[in-house]
Amino acid sequence: VKHHKDAAARAQKRLDFLYTYGTLFLSYNEIIQGYALARQFQNAIPRRYLADAPRNVMKFLYPKPCYDKVVAAADSSIDPLFVYSVMRQESTFNYLITSPANACGLFQIIPPTAKKLADAEKIQNFSSALLYNPYMNIRLGVRYLKDLLKEYENDPMYVLANYNAGPRPAKRWQAASKNMSWDMRAEEISYWETRDYVKRCLGNYWVYTEVWER
Repeated sequence: VKHHKDAAARAQKRLDFLYTYGTLFLSYNEIIQGYALARQFQNAIPRRYLADAPRNVMKFLYPKPCYDKVVAAADSSIDPLFVYSVMRQESTFNYLITSPANACGLFQIIPPTAKKLADAEKIQNFSSALLYNPYMNIRLGVRYLKDLLKEYENDPMYVLANYNAGPRPAKRWQAASKNMSWDMRAEEISYWETRDYVKRCLGNYWVYTEVWER
């Protein structure tokens, strides 16, 4: 019994450490370090307990870094919480990562797409190295999402499908699922990776909305 109590006390202290230092890093916009601690915190808690977690804990796990930049880029065209939902899934808020497919930064944008977005934004002297600047990546990523929302008539499911798999399969899935319920439309996404991605991003969005807007 004593051993069990000692182990429980050590775990509690570890959670305190992760939360305290993670929130501190995030408050200073040290995104990578802060969210890495948030992920460790989440992994240390059984998922069934998260439904009853205090609001401040949920805000730690679903943060809003670079908030002013996200709101400015979003203007009135897109919900900033949707932006965070994609960003959280794409990069876990690590603005320095590069995928095996050479997708870069917070929104995991590949350089050719980034160049088109930079041209649309009238950004001069753009180089792919700027994708590791979180503010530039946010500007381009939000522009991409806004363009996709227009293309898919504000249907977030196929915006996300396009973001993950490209326009050809996304338009095919959209055409095949007209008049279906949301859950059935999701199952029409035949690529398992994209289907999972869409569900995770929308799940992020629902949690963000619950945590930050209630």
